[in-house]
Amino acid sequence: MIERIPVNTDLACIGTPDYGLKKECHSCAFSDKCKEILGIVGFRVPLSKARFQIIPSELHKYSSKPLDITDPDIENLDEAYRLAHLAIFDALPKRNLKADEKHKIIDSCRVANIPAKLFLITNMYAYRATGNPNSFYPQRVTGPHAQKIAAQYAKACYSAHGRFDLKALDQVTQCEASKNDIEERMMRSDIHAADWIINYRITHDRLPYNTFYATCEKSLDPVWLAIEPSYYAVVLNPHLKHPKDSGELQRFRFSVGKILGQLKRKPSHAALYFRARQRKLPDVLKLAIQHQGLRLDDLEIEDEPVTNPLRLWSRIGEAVQHLECLRLLEGRPSRFKPQRKSRTR
Repeated sequence: MIERIPVNTDLACIGTPDYGLKKECHSCAFSDKCKEILGIVGFRVPLSKARFQIIPSELHKYSSKPLDITDPDIENLDEAYRLAHLAIFDALPKRNLKADEKHKIIDSCRVANIPAKLFLITNMYAYRATGNPNSFYPQRVTGPHAQKIAAQYAKACYSAHGRFDLKALDQVTQCEASKNDIEERMMRSDIHAADWIINYRITHDRLPYNTFYATCEKSLDPVWLAIEPSYYAVVLNPHLKHPKDSGELQRFRFSVGKILGQLKRKPSHAALYFRARQRKLPDVLKLAIQHQGLRLDDLEIEDEPVTNPLRLWSRIGEAVQHLECLRLLEGRPSRFKPQRKSRTR
């Protein structure tokens, strides 16, 4: 009788371009061999599937647990409350929400049919507009009166602009909520950085950090600079060791350093700012690619979280540079124009 002996053999799918399309690929016993065969071709996804992870590991413990609900606007109500308070009063609240307050606010948001942060900002602005600049407490957004206030402002915004969001609220009330909202502030600085670095990298062959900060430093948000590691390494740390600049630039860097010191003393605040920036990075990526006349699916990236957005913008600029060179060589329209040969006499 012939004894059957099992023999380990490679799977038929090893080294095929379909790697990574199935969830079990990453836990497969032959995953390392696939990497070796595919090299740089494998383990890549379109930019539309890019994931960002910029929050330092030491700040992960300060992330609040999301509520067990499916509405993304109120998934993390504590954070929405803190961001709203920061946008209106330019300071974080004295305490977080209690469990019963969270459920009351959730009910109010659903009755009013308004996203949580917008609901909170509207009520906080209405309270500030009555001459009470401080001492806002959660009880003021937990009852029918808060629903009524939000509904009144929503009606005014719809009548004037056909929509109800932070920008419409700004135009109706002049409260500058969208200007002061930390998520919007992070997004404006990241879009500015992405566009500048990509366009610079298209015509240059090196990382542009020094030139970028020399050109754009004062146009970037101080909080954004305080949580951007490259700014501390390239600009702030050398400045603190050997101060050379004076006047307005020195005062600006002093304000960034002051914010950085506050965030080191209160890491929970730093975690809040990092999460606010991280949430907006997918939108920044989409806009930056659109500004280059491309789609997210036109470019690919390694199937790993992006931990350095500025380096990603530099790599996108390099990719666009190669694309424009290819278009030029193929005789297609390109932003690069062939140089005319000078006539010799």
